[in-house]
Amino acid sequence: MKKIGDVTSTATPAGEFTNGNVAAGIAPTILEGEWFNALQREVLNVLLKANIKQDPEVDDQLTQAILKLAGTALGGKIKQTLGNSTTDVVSQNTVTEEVNKKLDKTSILQTTGNATDKVMSQDAVTKALQNAVNINTLYPVGVVIWFAQNKNPNTLFPDTKWQYLGENKTIRLAKADGSNVLTSGGADAIKLTEAQLPAHGHPFSATTSSYDYGTKNTNATGEHAHNYTNKSESKRASGDGWNVASGRNVNATTSSSGNHVHTLWLGPHTHTVSGTTGKAGGASEINITNAFVTLMGWYRIS
Repeated sequence: MKKIGDVTSTATPAGEFTNGNVAAGIAPTILEGEWFNALQREVLNVLLKANIKQDPEVDDQLTQAILKLAGTALGGKIKQTLGNSTTDVVSQNTVTEEVNKKLDKTSILQTTGNATDKVMSQDAVTKALQNAVNINTLYPVGVVIWFAQNKNPNTLFPDTKWQYLGENKTIRLAKADGSNVLTSGGADAIKLTEAQLPAHGHPFSATTSSYDYGTKNTNATGEHAHNYTNKSESKRASGDGWNVASGRNVNATTSSSGNHVHTLWLGPHTHTVSGTTGKAGGASEINITNAFVTLMGWYRIS
């Protein structure tokens, strides 16, 4: 049988038709009469093999020919009895009759079980298989599944709809009543506020401003007197018309007046102190990310 590519160079490299592409400079396939003639001969040859005469008024002669040829090919292979042939087939009627002869209908069960001398009906097997692989049984709406590969359940399980849990998230269990399911929050880093810092202090030292008070006088007080004893001697002599007197002083120590104090009043005053402590800290974020392993997570929504 000829392909269009066997009779024209305007076919595709695979020998197929093309509409061409003007922009790309590709010409459309030229419909050569030679190819149509070859195709027509192929069809007529099928009719000939089936001993069917070509009739221009009948549109299904090719179908009739194929069915006839297929039936002829199988005709000698369809047997009405059982046997050991590996090339022949047994008719449906023969199979039914033989099964009815050999199978006790009471042994056909409609449920699953562990019996070794019973069989399940076709209907029971079908239902059991449906229940075993039913996607709605395995993965009901709301279920969460995890993948250690890039898998998308929307593609894996047709006619279902799944939502991705989100990127760079960790899992926190919801309330038992489900009232906060799918809520999200938290962050991988935080900044501490002043209220979150532990109680602490900072060392501080300072010097007061300089002030000169000068020299101060004490108040005048403690005026007092001391007893004093003065002893002297005198002598008189007489002579020719003159008198002579003489004497001498005696030194002495005053009596003690006792201890005393003086008050010095400076008056009320203050000292000014100012200064700042050294700076500490840089307000950087604190990374609180746990050790983790990443997976892909999906939950079914319908």
